[in-house]
Amino acid sequence: MSLLKKSLLVLLALTALSNLSLARTLVKHIARLKGQEEITIQGMGLVIGLNGTGDGAAYAPTLRSLAAMLAKMNTPLGEAGLKELRDAKNVALVMVTTIPASGARQGDQLECIVSSIGAAKTLENGYLVTTALLSPQVGNDRVYGIAQGPLSLDNPRAKTVARIRQGCRLEEDFLNNYIKDHKITLVLNKSHADFEVAQEMASLI
Repeated sequence: MSLLKKSLLVLLALTALSNLSLARTLVKHIARLKGQEEITIQGMGLVIGLNGTGDGAAYAPTLRSLAAMLAKMNTPLGEAGLKELRDAKNVALVMVTTIPASGARQGDQLECIVSSIGAAKTLENGYLVTTALLSPQVGNDRVYGIAQGPLSLDNPRAKTVARIRQGCRLEEDFLNNYIKDHKITLVLNKSHADFEVAQEMASLI
């Protein structure tokens, strides 16, 4: 057999093996591991240092939140004092969220997303005041993280959404338990959720 024919046969064999490997379906493409779901922790806070682009008097909850923060710092204003804050256009009320990765530990620094929920025009050059992050579960008041720091905009067109790199410090471990009774559970995606696929996967594993 000539060298050319041998080379062609080797090339065809490699192509067949390549196509076969591409045709294989990975478990992670059709199912997820139960217990490894993303958990979002969140909190409401104040962004300060805005150049006149904050909420101002147009959003009363911001004024109340600012008054509450001042009260915690031993500078109470009272109801009448709210009028003094109406020109505070350098402050915005925001929602802060972060998703701890699986296996994140207490003390880890995570990235967090800061989104305006008031009338702010932009969060550019703002600074997030210390904000406690809680679980979204109703009735769970444990503080899982503390967020603060300078904001940066990723998209100039989305001026009311910013992020703080390594701006959240975890106060609790996030160790999702995916092994129960020495077993793991795989949850099929909706597009593959039927008994035939489940039985075939179980037999193959």
